[in-house]
Amino acid sequence: GVEAPEDAIYLPPDAISGPNLAIEAKLIRFYVVLSDQYVVPMIGRITHVSADSSSEVRFLIIL
Repeated sequence: GVEAPEDAIYLPPDAISGPNLAIEAKLIRFYVVLSDQYVVPMIGRITHVSADSSSEVRFLIIL
């Protein structure tokens, strides 16, 4: 895996909030900026994961 500070990840301007099963498996494009010099385009898939269906949690899986 890769760890990056939150301010290095640029998500689309549309708000993503949830849990929202309507956006399950949706692909989103985002960018990661490395060393304030390199912009890396990425694609991720939204998925909801929880052992308890009453407390679904949103995770981003990077493809």
